Amino acid sequence: MAIKTVVDIIMTGKERQFNWCFMALGVHYLFDLVACTPTSGWEEGQFENQFGNIREWLFIPCLKFNDQHEFNHWLELRYQKLAKR
Repeated sequence: MAIKTVVDIIMTGKERQFNWCFMALGVHYLFDLVACTPTSGWEEGQFENQFGNIREWLFIPCLKFNDQHEFNHWLELRYQKLAKR
């Protein structure tokens, strides 16, 4: 079942017509809008596991920074290190 606030029209397979506001959010935060295929619950679990991995790789242990710039610099270095894996 599609979330009504995100999907306006459900087409075949993974094709969806997303709500304009959700599309703007994707463009702003630079993520691709990909819907799970109906009745394919395994897709959702894979997606959620990726978030768990990222949270573990980047935010455990919980670090403290003096300001946003210091955090952004650390995050950029961490992304570069993870991208080489």
